[in-house]
Amino acid sequence: MKALVTAQFSDEALQKLRELLDDEVIYESWRETKLMHFDPEILIKKINDLGVEILICEGDNVKKKVLENTNLKIIGSIRGDPNNVDIKIATSKKIPILYGPNRNTLAVAELTLASILALAKKLHTVERTVHSKEFRVNEFSDYVTFYNKFMGFEITGKTVGIVGLGRIGFQVAKFLVPFNVKFLVFDPYVSPQRLTAINGES
Repeated sequence: MKALVTAQFSDEALQKLRELLDDEVIYESWRETKLMHFDPEILIKKINDLGVEILICEGDNVKKKVLENTNLKIIGSIRGDPNNVDIKIATSKKIPILYGPNRNTLAVAELTLASILALAKKLHTVERTVHSKEFRVNEFSDYVTFYNKFMGFEITGKTVGIVGLGRIGFQVAKFLVPFNVKFLVFDPYVSPQRLTAINGES
């Protein structure tokens, strides 16, 4: 089956897809074309003109009108939640939807950890001050002033509150475990096993 890929793919992934399908794979990453298909008419025309039966996308709106006016057989939604696809209509037409529940889990958890550390160490304050006209060290007293202003704190041994211990919250907690922090968790649906895994309290 011929495929259209508008999501970002590596060269290796594209090659594997071509080998798997043994057919043409048209690659038009939205990050390169700077286009995302929100207009159903444009997406319908593109799919039909290319004669593709597989669409792998990230943000293109694959809703009722698109599903009812194309010959799609498989849809890949490169998202943690395939909310860009009308699941009900696709199911009624027996079109499987493939998606990636953990796609951004590590990336978001890493960004969260980076933000925690940056705030604790006042990196934003340091960066802005050092690049401003305010930053002048002529006397030792100036050094002390900035030393005090830039003083952060260690997160080791601190208490960290987490609202929602789902995929991302749990991954953030796992990243923080080596810092020997105490976890206070608010999540009415959290399993005892997850709390135990991070030695957390709810």
